[in-house]
Amino acid sequence: MPAMGPQGMYPPMQHGAQQAAPFQQMGMPKFTVSNLTITPNHVKVGEPVNVSIIVTNNGAQMGKYSVVLRIGGVVENITDMTLTPGASQTAGFVVVKDAPGDYYADIDGLGGFFTVIPLTPPSFTVSNFSISPERVRQGQPVIITASVTNTGEITGSHPLILRIKGIAEAQHDVTLAPGKTQDVEFQIVKDTPGFYPVSMENWTGKFVVEMDWTG
Repeated sequence: MPAMGPQGMYPPMQHGAQQAAPFQQMGMPKFTVSNLTITPNHVKVGEPVNVSIIVTNNGAQMGKYSVVLRIGGVVENITDMTLTPGASQTAGFVVVKDAPGDYYADIDGLGGFFTVIPLTPPSFTVSNFSISPERVRQGQPVIITASVTNTGEITGSHPLILRIKGIAEAQHDVTLAPGKTQDVEFQIVKDTPGFYPVSMENWTGKFVVEMDWTG
């Protein structure tokens, strides 16, 4: 028959061998963000803006962090990074906007503005205006040339009109990308002798048609 213990018929439980070890809380990663930069903060439509921020793990354990960039409160981009304790890393984003306006960029409460300004519309200049030769016989051609340049920042078309004695004689439609130049040539033949003033944009000149006495 089992011996009776002081609390009953069974011997007292030996706690020391079967009690669980005290719970030890493990360290956790702790991330902070700093030094938000936006460069440049003024760009034209279609030009890139660089947004960067420094992420630091101030915790005691390695961890993964998602850096979320918002533009105007809307998620623009996300990048993930893994940092060891005490490590810092820069997260960078490239933002391109096709509409002018002011934009607010923020990452975890740090933010700033950048401005997108519209492109200059197409604008055309005429140069290198030339008439050759300036004196011809009846029925001989006169070559009139000029160079057209798009000084704007958007591709566009321009009607280049040649006027003789104030009346539109010929037209050449030019389509040019920004900063591009095209040479244009007109060939004019007049059968009537006389003096012919020529104009094109802000350029003026003249040629003379002489009677052909050999005919």
